[in-house]
Amino acid sequence: MALVTRASVHLFAVTDVDKGCKNGGGDKSVRITGAGGNGYIVQTSRHQLVNTLPSDVKLAELCNFVWQGDFILASSNNPQPALVLLQEKDGKLVELTRFPCEDSIHTISPGSNGDTIIQLSNATVLKFKEGSLEPLFEFPRLCSKVISTPNGVLGLTSTGKLYLNDQEIAGNITSMFLHSHFLLATTMDHRLIAVPNDDLANSATLKWEDAGNRRVERGSKLVTAVAHGSRTVLQMPRGNLETIQPRSLTIHLLKDLLNTLKFKEAFLLARRQRLNLNLLVDHDSKLFMDNIKEFVSQVNSESEHLNIFLADLKDENVCITMYSAQYKNQPNKDWPDKVVSVCEAVRTVLEVTEDNNNNNNLVPILATLVRQGNMLEQALQRIQKLRDCGRQNECDNGLRYILYSVDVNLLFNIALGTYDFDLVLMVAEKSQKDPKEYLPILNAYKAMPSDYMKYSIDKDLKRYDSALSHIAKCPDNFEECLKLIQDQRLFKQGMLLFPKGSDNYKSVCKIYGEYLDSKRYYLEASYLFEQAGDYESAVRTSERACSWERAGNLARRAGWSRDQLDQLFKDLAAKLEEMDRGMESALIWKEWLQDAEESIAVLARTKCWSECLRQVRQLGRDDLLETHLLPALQDRKQILQSTISANIDKINEQVNRLEMIRAERSTRMLQQHQDDQEDMEVDGRNLDDADLFSDTTSVGGGGSVATSAARSKSTLATRTSGRSKSGKGRRKQER
Repeated sequence: MALVTRASVHLFAVTDVDKGCKNGGGDKSVRITGAGGNGYIVQTSRHQLVNTLPSDVKLAELCNFVWQGDFILASSNNPQPALVLLQEKDGKLVELTRFPCEDSIHTISPGSNGDTIIQLSNATVLKFKEGSLEPLFEFPRLCSKVISTPNGVLGLTSTGKLYLNDQEIAGNITSMFLHSHFLLATTMDHRLIAVPNDDLANSATLKWEDAGNRRVERGSKLVTAVAHGSRTVLQMPRGNLETIQPRSLTIHLLKDLLNTLKFKEAFLLARRQRLNLNLLVDHDSKLFMDNIKEFVSQVNSESEHLNIFLADLKDENVCITMYSAQYKNQPNKDWPDKVVSVCEAVRTVLEVTEDNNNNNNLVPILATLVRQGNMLEQALQRIQKLRDCGRQNECDNGLRYILYSVDVNLLFNIALGTYDFDLVLMVAEKSQKDPKEYLPILNAYKAMPSDYMKYSIDKDLKRYDSALSHIAKCPDNFEECLKLIQDQRLFKQGMLLFPKGSDNYKSVCKIYGEYLDSKRYYLEASYLFEQAGDYESAVRTSERACSWERAGNLARRAGWSRDQLDQLFKDLAAKLEEMDRGMESALIWKEWLQDAEESIAVLARTKCWSECLRQVRQLGRDDLLETHLLPALQDRKQILQSTISANIDKINEQVNRLEMIRAERSTRMLQQHQDDQEDMEVDGRNLDDADLFSDTTSVGGGGSVATSAARSKSTLATRTSGRSKSGKGRRKQER
């Protein structure tokens, strides 16, 4: 830091010896007191005078001092506008040279590459480097603050205009500061925005609305920001200074920590700044999963930190939702099973490093099981294992955590599903449930046989598959087993639980067949009735399914009498004939009922002419042609003739109607044309020049300009009439 007086320059610096001390630091510390209190001592730093440079130069005539490397630059207007270059020699500050300027110098700003940016009072911008002045461009207006960047020179006017070189990029900026990675600016609508420095390279496509922003107090202005950090200092309208940490800067700092695998520092920063902890994973999911062991090692140094991280996990990618402004180039990909994958990876690392004499990993392992949702039973089994090993304190701590994370009733039911009543009692006691609620239930379960007890618990918990597996082991309760199968439709599971061919298996097949019969799956029901040995029902359902071959075979296997078989075959043949399956019906009459003549009659009625003729010739009964085939052909001929005749009459009727409509339409069009001609004669329209009109005006449907005019006139009359009618309607409604 340099302090310029009339005749000398004083240099101040913070040395290692003078850096602030902690409590009791003597006169180097600073005590802060307030009304009614003893105050407190803070660690601070103080600048010490390290050198004084006297000068023969009239420093009072100079302004705009800038310390650039080994030189001090200043501006002077006496005797003419010039850039003054000063340097220390032999313990004195001497003037090396002056560079004349065409106008007075308004601002001098250090450049980004060792150069210096100079703005004249006429808004011309110059660059000073290596002893030469070079003109660059001219701002549209004189700027009160100028900052040099790798992508150009920024200038801010007193009216809020922000320029990048000679182009305006914003019009509502009140202050700005160039951070190491962002351009920070406050706006007239009292917001602090952070634009990445790389985005300034494409100022034409710069979108301020996509930049990270936050609300600030009215009238706040930027003072400074810590490079490669997130702290930003604002000056309030009252004059006081306040430090904030904008989200964009914080996330950039978090990115650097994650990329360098400093997971603990990143976690503490995210937690302190209230960032979503999913960002630790979503920033670079591959990097995170590849270094999951390092992450667990760092974050699990304090067990609650890892629990907090696991509790905040969700399947959403926050880089493309919550923090999209800070991750513009993030690939838009989802990770549907992120929670499951991360929990499994963390649990694997914890289980490998778990020590039987150290319970630091117990709660995080339980947290991974709880967050996966469907592994609460495994979590309780771990607690049960600890209890069996005599580690009661760890057991209590783990159970207390699970009860804090999961609904007590859900956890009680899961514990009950383990059939371990000691574990159930332990959960119930820790959950402060009323013993009058659960003790009678538990006592009732304990009084039951083992398999029936498990069945009752599973049924109450609506775990019907497991309940069925247990009740199937209770031969005295088979009726209850059948009822469970029937009520919950567990037919397939029930068939797998009993040996094929056993009475229980047949009973299950029978109720399954009855269920399918009620749903009209007749063929499938027939197979199940056959498995159950119920051939009567199997024949009945096969007949309904029109599976005539199967029905006949089952009826013979059932030992039906000849009269019963004949009646069944006749019913099947009649049903097939109704379904227009004449070939199959004729086959039943011919082969099963031994009635060849009726077979020929069925073929004739179902219009199977070729097969009918073949069987007639095979029998050598030409009389059947006269009695069955020819009458059927005559009937079919009459039906076809009447259908064709009816269709012809219908077509003729429609054609006549169409001709009449076309004639009426032509008459109306001719009459309309004549009326139009009369209207044109009455109006004195001269059509002698009709051939001067474009041919295209009369191409479509015989229309013309006169017709169009008449149509427009008619349309206008219609609109007027419509308005009149609507006006009458409104007046009538008002009355």
